[in-house]
Amino acid sequence: MDDEWHAVHKLIASDGFSPILLSFGQADYSIPLTLLYKFLAQTIGLSELRMRLPMLLGGTALVALAILWIRARMGEATSLVFGALLAISPLLVNYSRNARPYMLTLLLVSIALWALARWEQSSRHRYAATYLVCAWFASWLHPMMAPFTLALLFPLYVRRFLHKETDIVGWGKIALITALATIGIAALTMPPLLNDPAALTQKTGSDLPNLDTLLGVWHIWLGTGSSVVVWIGLILASLGVRRVWSSFPRELAMWSSGLFALILSILVLQPAWVHNPLTFGRYLLPTLPLLLLMISAGIMTLCRKFSSALVRPVVATGLSSLFLMGTPNADLLRRPNNLTLHSYYQFDYRKNHNPVRQSFTPYATASPFWHKLATLPPGSLTIAIAGSPSFESNFLLDPLYQPVHRQILTKLQMGGACGPAQPGEAFPWQGVFLRNAVSLAVQEDILRRKIDLIVLEYWHTDLKNRSLPPEYVAMLDQCKALLNSRYGSPFYEDADLIAFRMRGSSLLR
Repeated sequence: MDDEWHAVHKLIASDGFSPILLSFGQADYSIPLTLLYKFLAQTIGLSELRMRLPMLLGGTALVALAILWIRARMGEATSLVFGALLAISPLLVNYSRNARPYMLTLLLVSIALWALARWEQSSRHRYAATYLVCAWFASWLHPMMAPFTLALLFPLYVRRFLHKETDIVGWGKIALITALATIGIAALTMPPLLNDPAALTQKTGSDLPNLDTLLGVWHIWLGTGSSVVVWIGLILASLGVRRVWSSFPRELAMWSSGLFALILSILVLQPAWVHNPLTFGRYLLPTLPLLLLMISAGIMTLCRKFSSALVRPVVATGLSSLFLMGTPNADLLRRPNNLTLHSYYQFDYRKNHNPVRQSFTPYATASPFWHKLATLPPGSLTIAIAGSPSFESNFLLDPLYQPVHRQILTKLQMGGACGPAQPGEAFPWQGVFLRNAVSLAVQEDILRRKIDLIVLEYWHTDLKNRSLPPEYVAMLDQCKALLNSRYGSPFYEDADLIAFRMRGSSLLR
């Protein structure tokens, strides 16, 4: 969904790897991820799971490594609370399942910070190498991570200056690592920037955070629409700051330096859409694990006030469970739900501040057709659906209707059958094998996927109250004629949609 498509569109349009390697793209994509996707498309084939698997592994690794790291420094109880808060964080769950690089960059900058702190203490080359590799790759995945990873070095200089260190060798080692980090990041990011500078400059100088951004970002980081939960989280974090500082003074100084560099970069570059709390929170994503660690330490600070060893786990579990309040997790766990990454759920966890939810309000009344299907057992039908004029999720109304009919949805790709391929369509002959889509141009595909219904949603105005492009309406009309010839008269038709029954769908009467 949404920005996940940028990489697919790029690899389909690119002849070879060089066009991917030498531009950040007008609709930005992560260069190394897109190179990987292009390689998969040309070899074993690309699918949704293969696109998302690196982030899924990265999110899982982040939780596991965080628990091990915190257990060694703050004890088992704090590490378990911290691991639980990471694991239920809606933003981290979202980015662990999304074909965008944010979870990988978060994992890499976390490892970079850990390795740099270990190197400062031990001067072992393997820790320096680990920092450099993570800094290089994180910045290549997402260039906004470059100021963060480089700023991690700043406290090392400050500490040596405050301690009046005169060891030339020590100063030289820090300078060497700084130079290697800078050169490596430049070597990876400068070629696409120099080759296509407009790809980045057109996305800068646009926006700045505003008051709603600064208020809403706490809801994004804590994954809740509840202001009460946000305030509880901030109070608990304030209780845990001292313990985190005493356990990680070196790392906390580095983390703070990196976040300051990120904030300064945002103010200077003014990237597009940064006024949205989600975008702002994503640029400052390294804040989230630090915030959750402070909350975990605050929870354990409160638990220590109880003398009973039996009461402490109950209090810790109860306080941790508070952060399930106001999250989209219940909706995302509903089955079937084919739209868990939809901006209806993910754009802003404050429902009354989510513009996608607001734009959907006039369309809240479901067609009688969807109520008709609600009489059948949940998940008993598979429905191929078309009719969205865009691949962007804010044009897909199905989060309103799937909870009504409770049937399985898949995308119907009209390209090649009713007109040219549209953005948001990809096909096996391009090396892309989508599990969650069927092509009308390949009739065997519809039979193999056991599609019960094909539905064309006939919205004659889009969600911004503009007339649909005539060529798109013409595509729908062509598809209607094609489906009439293949499957006979529509099974159902009203002002909103037209449904065709596939032969053999015994549940439909």
